[in-house]
Amino acid sequence: MRRGRGRDHRRQAQRGDRAVRPVRRAGEDEESGSGLTIDIPDLPEFDRKTKLAAEREMLGLYVSDHPLRGVEAALARHQDYEIAQVVGSGGHDG
Repeated sequence: MRRGRGRDHRRQAQRGDRAVRPVRRAGEDEESGSGLTIDIPDLPEFDRKTKLAAEREMLGLYVSDHPLRGVEAALARHQDYEIAQVVGSGGHDG
C-alpha cells in the first residue's frame, strides 16, 4: 500500500477548505440563514447549435437536445430499412 496517497488526499482537502474559507467569511452569519449573495447577470440564451457544441465539447454528450431533432423527416426519406429489420436479419434463425 502506498502511503503518499493518503497524504495527497489530505493536502487536497485542506487546500479546498482554505479556498472556501474566504467565501464563508464574505457572507453573513451562516447560522442566521443569510449568506453570500451573488449577482448573476441576465445574459441571452445561447443559440441551439452553439449550446449543443459546447455540451459535446465539455461533457462529451448532448444534454439539452439531440443534434438531429428537427431533421427526422429528411432522414426518413433516405431510410431503406428499419432497425428491427437489420437486427432481425442477423443470418440466423430465431
